[in-house]
Amino acid sequence: MPKALIGVQTIAFRDYLDTKNDYMNAFKRVADIGYDGVQLGVGVKENAPCAKEIKEIMDEVGIVCTAMNAPFEKLEEHLDQVIADAKALDTKYIVIGASPEWVRTGGKEGFLDFAKRLNVVGEKLAAEGLYLHFHNHALEFRKYDGVTGMDILLENTDPRYVFFQLDTHWVQSGGGHVVSWIYKAKGRMKVVHFKDYLIDRYSDTSFLECTHRLYAEVGEGSLNWLDIIQACRDIGVEWFVTEQDRCVYRPPFEAIKISYDNLRNFGL
Repeated sequence: MPKALIGVQTIAFRDYLDTKNDYMNAFKRVADIGYDGVQLGVGVKENAPCAKEIKEIMDEVGIVCTAMNAPFEKLEEHLDQVIADAKALDTKYIVIGASPEWVRTGGKEGFLDFAKRLNVVGEKLAAEGLYLHFHNHALEFRKYDGVTGMDILLENTDPRYVFFQLDTHWVQSGGGHVVSWIYKAKGRMKVVHFKDYLIDRYSDTSFLECTHRLYAEVGEGSLNWLDIIQACRDIGVEWFVTEQDRCVYRPPFEAIKISYDNLRNFGL
């Protein structure tokens, strides 16, 4: 079986990204680890290079743009710019990294409205050959009349236009079954987020409820990666992207190397 495509989300090393030279140095380190691509996160700093310049940097170091994040508000209000950036970066995948506040506080109706609006944006992106993905957190697993927010989105969005980037850590944190959710997303997930779930080693375990969760390098936490990887293969995931929002025990580039090496050792 050929090696899978493994990418990394820039959030892990966001503090190393400012100027064009910073991007060059960081992406070179990513490529040297072995990663095939980078998913560009939001929160770009003032001195950051434009999409065209980022693509040139990627070409020079030998990686590609796995996907790019865009806030939902920007997709609704400045869709042409998002499309232009995606084409400049030569990526097909647009990711909404989090549900807007009006969804998070709007109950069941908020999720239903979000689903309708996702369909509208997704159809416009599909006409440009782009795939809209929604990235979950734990909050989407809150239930409304016995149905989770994630189920509302899954059942009320058009599978032709709206896809999902499941985040393994956040599914676990929300009480979902990671492997089951991967299979539920069959046909609707081109890019997955791999992030482990770890209980902080410094938790005061003399108190039963003091089990603070941490974002962890893939393979260093408690998730069942062999089953997760197999499920992703079964449903046809194209890109396996590691993400670590905060690196607590070690520096970012050391952390993302551990995730990459563990995934390859797992047979990915």
